[in-house]
Amino acid sequence: MKYWITRINGQYYPYYVLVKKTEVLELVGQWDTARDIGRALHEISCESGNKKMLAESKKILGKSHLHQGSYPEAQELLADSYHLYLELGDEFSAAGVLGSIGAACLNSSECSKAQGYFQELAVLSEKIGDKNSLGYAFGGIGNIYRRQGNLEKAKEFQLKRLSLARDAGQKQNISYTLGNLGLVHWNLGEFEEAMNCFKQTLSIAQETGEKLSIALAIGNMANIHYERQEYRQALDRYMQQLKLSREMGDRHGIARALSNIGAAQMELGEYPQALTSCRSAMETALEIGERNIALHTISNMANIFNHTGQHQQARENFDQLEKEAKSLGDMHNQRYAVINLGHTYRYLKDYKRACEYYQKALDDFEFKLPKHQLCELIYYQAKTYLLLGKTELAERLSRESLAMALEINNKILEVKDLLILVQIQAESSPKEAMAKLGQMAAECDSGNELASIYFAQFKIGHNPDHKLKALELYKELYESTQKHKYKMRIEELEN
Repeated sequence: MKYWITRINGQYYPYYVLVKKTEVLELVGQWDTARDIGRALHEISCESGNKKMLAESKKILGKSHLHQGSYPEAQELLADSYHLYLELGDEFSAAGVLGSIGAACLNSSECSKAQGYFQELAVLSEKIGDKNSLGYAFGGIGNIYRRQGNLEKAKEFQLKRLSLARDAGQKQNISYTLGNLGLVHWNLGEFEEAMNCFKQTLSIAQETGEKLSIALAIGNMANIHYERQEYRQALDRYMQQLKLSREMGDRHGIARALSNIGAAQMELGEYPQALTSCRSAMETALEIGERNIALHTISNMANIFNHTGQHQQARENFDQLEKEAKSLGDMHNQRYAVINLGHTYRYLKDYKRACEYYQKALDDFEFKLPKHQLCELIYYQAKTYLLLGKTELAERLSRESLAMALEINNKILEVKDLLILVQIQAESSPKEAMAKLGQMAAECDSGNELASIYFAQFKIGHNPDHKLKALELYKELYESTQKHKYKMRIEELEN
């Protein structure tokens, strides 16, 4: 016989048909069935000594472990498959496996190791003229750059892959690349562009029936809702992602969705549920060795502690996040930890330490920060220096942040910066400051910012009407979010 025959589910198939069947099963998220076929093929190949079948079976098993979050097992099986293909002189198949090894390393947060595999894949792909594998290499390298905070290089490599995929008319690869490009736009603060990419990804994935891409697109769209402070919409989409991930047995997707569900529940004031979700996410992430999701969950739990006034516990979590992210070369989480340590020390009223961490974030990451994050960081610097009594420095920084907020059309930060400047102005010209606050109140349509304006009016003019308006708004905000900062402001106004 030309092909080995095996018996699966009571039916006979030539093994090469089964290999193709597993590719379809992977697309629709039936990884357990694909793994069962891989095991059957592996058993027969070991008995027969057929190297080709052995390489195929190890590839199938390795990719099944990859999709289900068992990254060390995936790396070992895929490496065996890769070397078997090379022994057989099949460089095209070897190239396909190299990309999967790189993905397993990247999902384990082994960025340097992953980069080595993707670079090796790029060289091999150029040699054999395999543009599909070359595109995969470009996408992998782009994802590494994104994790390292080099967003312009990340965008460059994702656009290279997108060009190759479009030239070849490969819908699946177009979908993957648009998703990764959307993540770059998201990290750059370009939320409309990101959402557009994710919507295109979802449309293509629904057309092809690829469940994993559908789940990822829904989760990424939820992230944009979260950034826009549309927390209920975000939570609904994260729940959809969790449901799909559980149907597929995708433990990586389950852990990611649970962590993000915890973050959305926190913003909605559902703190016990948020901690439960984060702890479940952490348990799953540690089981599969997914350190990147574990770090993300540590930061979410730290934020929950800050929201509920447990600032020392939050500080410990952010300290842990900074150390572990630094050891992994994870610039994104390292930057997040440093900035939030600044916030946490500000909550603890250790303003000097807060300023030190804000300055550290600027010194280490200024050129890797998206403009909206840089603007926000400078605002917090200004706010904290004002609390330290360094008025001139606070005014200079606030004007710098305000100019940036106007440039990027960020209304929330615009109001926050103006409040600092008005507070400074009130020391010499209280009437002019009050007039400016009255104008801001008339133009403001955000409950949070309006409450801040009324509070500033009360602190400057001591008008009880402003106190009552601020108190009423803060009580509404606290009732809907249960955030500790609103509770503290209510207590300050009532006392």
